[in-house]
Amino acid sequence: MRKRGYKARYAYEARASQNEEPTEIASLIEGLQSLLAPDEHLLGYTRAWIAGGLKGKLNVCPEALFAALVNVGLTDKNLYIQHVNLANGEPSKLSPHHYPLTDVLHIQFADSETFGGTPAGRLTIQIADNLCLRLRVWGFFNVREARSLAKVFQAITAQHRQEEPPLWHTCNACGEKLDQPYRFCPYCGRPSSPMIATDSTTPPSTENQESSPLN
Repeated sequence: MRKRGYKARYAYEARASQNEEPTEIASLIEGLQSLLAPDEHLLGYTRAWIAGGLKGKLNVCPEALFAALVNVGLTDKNLYIQHVNLANGEPSKLSPHHYPLTDVLHIQFADSETFGGTPAGRLTIQIADNLCLRLRVWGFFNVREARSLAKVFQAITAQHRQEEPPLWHTCNACGEKLDQPYRFCPYCGRPSSPMIATDSTTPPSTENQESSPLN
């Protein structure tokens, strides 16, 4: 069962590494629009995998263990997480999740290095109740839209935002910035504990970095 799940995931990512199919893009947008109230407007969207292993999926809901592919939508009022059926790319029957924008502290996007040159990145979402969602983004379209979603969030909340919480940590061994504490640094491979929290909210640069594993 686990092998079949990975096989389906790799097949999906193989499609995403090329130009995404118009039907999948339409399904993403239509699926999110079906969740909106009449006075809401979709300002940003992308499709991503819930990262962070078992804990990362349980942060969303237990069902995420079996439905880790999600649509992410941003409006002027809410942030939506909608589970997606991996087999056909259509919205899942699982209940979607929505977070009022007033509860979303910060959204950051950072590019990730990958083998083969396919764009990838991480979308990190900090919720007010100390909930942190980490999403793995893959493919040209999804990466472009995830980067845009983070910028839109920063723009529409800039006037109301006070000090943003530091989401990045610094490896004590090589000094690279990471999106979460790791026992071993994914860049240098050395034990990186204790890690130093940084006040910078600028995503780490991907220039001249070696490829690093994604969760």
